[in-house]
Amino acid sequence: MNTRVIQKSLGRSRNEARELLQFFFASELISPSKCLWIVSPWLRNIDLFDGTTGAFTDLFPDTPRRILRLTDVLRALLLGGTRIVVVLRTPRDDGGVSHQLAETAKALDCLEQLSIVDSPTLHTKGLLGDRAAVVGSMNVTHAGVDVHTELLQFFTDAEVLAKLRLEFSGTYGR
Repeated sequence: MNTRVIQKSLGRSRNEARELLQFFFASELISPSKCLWIVSPWLRNIDLFDGTTGAFTDLFPDTPRRILRLTDVLRALLLGGTRIVVVLRTPRDDGGVSHQLAETAKALDCLEQLSIVDSPTLHTKGLLGDRAAVVGSMNVTHAGVDVHTELLQFFTDAEVLAKLRLEFSGTYGR
């Protein structure tokens, strides 16, 4: 299967968006992309994995048992050498995620691996790695993942991924 479509609402497919994000980011942690794009006008440090039971210790071996958030995943990917491009709408409404990522990258001495792009007219939403993409109407926020009705598409087709990569890099200049 190269494409999966999810129409999520409070009463239907409610957990599928979160499970899709968990799958996408777990895949990235297992086999990191050279470059990961996060394009989301609004962004929050959402909970991604429940690490309180130790179920994700293979993905986060040095992390105490706790809820693991987006910035935990991105930190691990930076450590693994992934280049991360975050595209946000201006003025930034990201709950401090971009600042936290910049501070983390600086502390890890890998600031050159992180690009944060401001786009005043951004409405596109998508996650794009080397082997998969999630695009649709959902912002990477609690409301996007858990509350709003959203349409998501998951792609693994190499041609689609190449087109998305060209679009993202051409539009956002990285």
